[in-house]
Amino acid sequence: MKMEDFRFELFELRDLARAKGVDR
Repeated sequence: MKMEDFRFELFELRDLARAKGVDR
């Protein structure tokens, strides 16, 4: 996996968490 892909995935997960209301 490329670093860019990893970064993008992390960003997506963060966005999903925010949408769910799980912001730390």
